[in-house]
Amino acid sequence: SVADAAAKAPAGILEARGHEVIRIAKTMTSDWSPAYHRLIELSDPGSCFSVNVATSVPIDDWPPSNVTLVGDAIHTMTPGRGVGANTALRAAQLLSRRLIDVRDSRLPLVEAVADYETKMRSYAWTAVEASLENQGADNPLYKPVVGSLMLAGMRTAFRIVNRVPPLKRRMAASMLRSRGAGREDDDVHR
Repeated sequence: SVADAAAKAPAGILEARGHEVIRIAKTMTSDWSPAYHRLIELSDPGSCFSVNVATSVPIDDWPPSNVTLVGDAIHTMTPGRGVGANTALRAAQLLSRRLIDVRDSRLPLVEAVADYETKMRSYAWTAVEASLENQGADNPLYKPVVGSLMLAGMRTAFRIVNRVPPLKRRMAASMLRSRGAGREDDDVHR
């Protein structure tokens, strides 16, 4: 969470730039591998700055109109699960299909927007909440001993899955589903 990150970061971190960010990163990771520190040292200072990550909160439904929202305008999320762009693309695809329905006289505009917004709110808020959960300090992955054990277990599991084609296909299909691929409710025209 923001409070967790703020408690670990030095005061004024969001104003830091360039070499100062590199110095802070090295200080905060002083017990990490020297190889990682070398990567930090090789960073382009011109590309180093702090980012304040924010997330949306679910809001009550609103009356549909000829104006709607897509992507970060409605469902900004942390990078916790890596699904922000996928969620925005899913929304754009769904909205474009509803607008094609309008163009082809299958739906009136406001009804098409209402359908898009209803479906988008359902999957978007789920993605926002899941990404926020993944960022929290309560996530065992971020605990020193437990996190290391979890990562080792995950790496082992990924190596096994990578060598067993049926498991690999199943895992890939599961990841695609969690990112919204192949959703019948989004893909079917009326």
